[in-house]
Amino acid sequence: MGKNLFLSMILCSVASFSFLHADNLKECESEEDKKAGCVEKQYYDSGNLKEETLYQNGVKHGMEKTYHESGNLKYEIIYKNGKIDGIYKSYYEGNLFQESTFKSGIRHGITKVYNVISGNLVVETSYKSDQKDGIQKHYYPSGDILAEIPYTNGKVNSIVKFYDKGKKLIWQANAHLTRLTNEIDEFEIGGDYWYDICKQ
Repeated sequence: MGKNLFLSMILCSVASFSFLHADNLKECESEEDKKAGCVEKQYYDSGNLKEETLYQNGVKHGMEKTYHESGNLKYEIIYKNGKIDGIYKSYYEGNLFQESTFKSGIRHGITKVYNVISGNLVVETSYKSDQKDGIQKHYYPSGDILAEIPYTNGKVNSIVKFYDKGKKLIWQANAHLTRLTNEIDEFEIGGDYWYDICKQ
């Protein structure tokens, strides 16, 4: 009996996994279809696929993909019961630009921003309940840390640090003592890249 139960669980899992893929679903034609489970597709005037969204129980549930008219991927968003839940990815002409973690519609976890040409990680930010919370890290193209900016509940907090390409600390300041605000400015370091830092 235990063996049969285990086999049933595997079969159910496989069935559920298959059900959530657009290729195995009929195209939505009515609200009833969205309740039963279907994929809604939108197209550009050219006829190229613009967006495909999975529905179940009348709400978005599963992977939603949006495309540029060229056919390159633009967004990948995972929904659960109508809310973004999982990894949200955005692309520039098919190259990964940003990926964020969402929980029940709220950004919660790590958000990463990439250089769309090289693919290198540029900025890594921790979020808690849609607010920056933790150390935001900026990177050189080599992968070495360029800056560490600590956040608590969406506000810059504690010691802000900048490093040279040799990993040597070259500047730091206490966010409270220097009255750093949360306004974001563009600041160039070494003529290489533009990075977000706080205005004094």
